[in-house]
Amino acid sequence: MKKFVLTDGEYLRLLDDATGHVRVEAGPSTVTPGPYEKSEEGKQAGASLTKTEYVKLTDKSGEVRIVKGPGLVFPMETESLGEKQQAYKLERDEWMKLVDEATGVVRVAVGEQIVVPGATERVAVDIQHAIKVDDETAVLVQNKKDGQQRLVTAANSRGPFFPSAYDEILEERSLIRIEPHEVAIAADEKNHILYFDGSAGDAKGLAFFLPPYYHLITMMWGSGTSQEDLKSGIIRNAKEVKFKVPVTKIDMRRQYAFFEYKVRTSDKVELLLEGTLVWQVVDVPKMFSQTSDPKGDVWYHARQRLVQAVSRVTLESFMDDFSDLATKAIQGDPFYEERGVNLHELSIIRYECANPSDALVLEQIIAETTKRMNQLASQNSKNDVERAGMEGDIAIEQQRTALLEIKAANDKVSAMSAGEADGLRLAASVNKFVQEVGNHAAISNASMAVELLKFYEEQRTATTQTRDLASGQAQLFLTPKDLNLKMVMGRGEL
Repeated sequence: MKKFVLTDGEYLRLLDDATGHVRVEAGPSTVTPGPYEKSEEGKQAGASLTKTEYVKLTDKSGEVRIVKGPGLVFPMETESLGEKQQAYKLERDEWMKLVDEATGVVRVAVGEQIVVPGATERVAVDIQHAIKVDDETAVLVQNKKDGQQRLVTAANSRGPFFPSAYDEILEERSLIRIEPHEVAIAADEKNHILYFDGSAGDAKGLAFFLPPYYHLITMMWGSGTSQEDLKSGIIRNAKEVKFKVPVTKIDMRRQYAFFEYKVRTSDKVELLLEGTLVWQVVDVPKMFSQTSDPKGDVWYHARQRLVQAVSRVTLESFMDDFSDLATKAIQGDPFYEERGVNLHELSIIRYECANPSDALVLEQIIAETTKRMNQLASQNSKNDVERAGMEGDIAIEQQRTALLEIKAANDKVSAMSAGEADGLRLAASVNKFVQEVGNHAAISNASMAVELLKFYEEQRTATTQTRDLASGQAQLFLTPKDLNLKMVMGRGEL
């Protein structure tokens, strides 16, 4: 009879054909089979388990048992030894979910621990890191029993969040910040709309978590810059709408868009116009209900209006008044208000002829116009210089007139003052003379005194004049009347 030498860690399963009895022998030992015993499998290695390992043993009846390490495991007589498996090591803030396939019971294992699934358990959710709920982070959870969603925030569960057995984490939600000039749109499954306006309240902006069932609406707006360039911070300012870019937060400030339109005048001259559009979203609910691309609508409608306006005028009229033409093209148009936007300005900053031959004629017209404008500017400059000189002369003459008027007034005042002084002296002199002479017995009344004073003054004046003539180089011319001279001549002498 063959003997089996079993070392440590080996085992032998023997079946007695006569009785059907099965026995298992483990090493180290020497096993001698009985007369009717045999081993179809021969020597087998047991399962050597570490602390973090386990093995499943399945009985012929289908019953399963779990053996955890550390240790050496051998199957029983009717068991089969499965492959050893690694247990689940959960660190702090880690969790996993297991479901019992026999009963349907779900359990959540939370670290720190070594987790070994039960005999009929399977891993439903592998090891996950707990989401840290704080002021910036929340967790959207759905209960599988009733299907209801709830938002777990720091207000009700601050710290690591571990779901319950029937909780399913739908997503981690970050705090959404809306600047005072921004508006965000959210909708639920039934298309109920919420608007988050950063200018509401104290106009300092908003910070919020999206409520359960709601998601942010992302609109696709026309743009001259691709989404990849926007992410890289590259602004190309293309002059036509080539791309669609996602917009989640709507900027309520004025925005610029560049354009390049081809138009044709009434005299069949094709022009290429370049310029800017200044537009603004003013009513988000109206905009959202009427269009999915407000920027594209503004760009294309402005082109249509400008093409129509230019087609009604000649090239000459366009060149003379293209700024007013662009302004009038957007005035009184209800299109923008109906879409909750406002086109503040449509400016043409450059134009050229699309046809080279027309471009040559336009260049000549511009040259002549520029020459005429330069001549007018030169003449205006000369006129301004002459006008300034005339204004200076007028100002000087006005100042001279004012000086003469002031001088004349001063001379008049001086003369009046001198005359009043002389008059006062003369009056005092006359009064004194009359009083003194009136006391003389030969003067009978005041009239005689005055006549005497008059004679005195005449003699004094004559004396003064004679003295002045005698002391100077002057010549005296006297009339007969001055000499009181009478000449008598005979008739024969005439």
